[in-house]
Amino acid sequence: MLYDGDPDMNCLFRWDWRAMHLEFPEDYPNGQELYYLDLFFMMQGKPYNQSVRVTVTPADEPAIREWLAERAKTMRAMWEPFLA
Repeated sequence: MLYDGDPDMNCLFRWDWRAMHLEFPEDYPNGQELYYLDLFFMMQGKPYNQSVRVTVTPADEPAIREWLAERAKTMRAMWEPFLA
């Protein structure tokens, strides 16, 4: 399960799903697959930028998409006053 903290205080502003075996195939010659989810947060209480790397699998994608969609609601609500 991904982090379930307060999305207002730990604002996710970027994420990258990385397939290391596709980015660096020379490092994975025997068909091994390695996926990471890189998450980038702005800690609202103190203006710190934090990043986290989580090992994931393709089977995790539905749960990750759901989690990201929830975090997108927070980002959308923050920017709503500025959107046309």
